[in-house]
Amino acid sequence: MTEDELKRAKDHLKGSLMLSLESTSSRMNRLAKHEMHHGTFLSMDAMLAAIDGVRHEEVQTLVTELLDEDRLALTTLGPLDRRNLPRELLHH
Repeated sequence: MTEDELKRAKDHLKGSLMLSLESTSSRMNRLAKHEMHHGTFLSMDAMLAAIDGVRHEEVQTLVTELLDEDRLALTTLGPLDRRNLPRELLHH
């Protein structure tokens, strides 16, 4: 993920949060979820600050951790044609 992609993702998330303020049911749903998961709720300013606080290095570390080839699995549905699989997958 590039710095620019992270910035766009943050901007998209912040925009979605701001749009959710327009709906009373969305606001109440968000407050209830925060209360149930965290025992409190975050103000919109605190949520926006938390999003802004995410650093590129933190995301890169998480991506590396989650997409570790030794931990990935492949699931298929339907007929499997071994000729279309990458060679590395045929030896595991």
